[in-house]
Amino acid sequence: MFKTEDFFNNTTLDINKVIEHISRQPQDMKEVMEFVIHKVEHFKEFEDKKEFEKRMYDHKIQELYAEYMKD
Repeated sequence: MFKTEDFFNNTTLDINKVIEHISRQPQDMKEVMEFVIHKVEHFKEFEDKKEFEKRMYDHKIQELYAEYMKD
């Protein structure tokens, strides 16, 4: 099956790799598109989780700083 490195640079889709693969093997189009969509969704979930954790961390830092400054 496909590997993430086949179509992505880290978490960024390289559409040229997708087009090149489909051009060489058009019979794989459905599988390639399903794979790419699944990975994009996975990366989006990961980025959303990372952003949420960053906001929580920033909020905690602000709380600790406010508590420290109060004393």
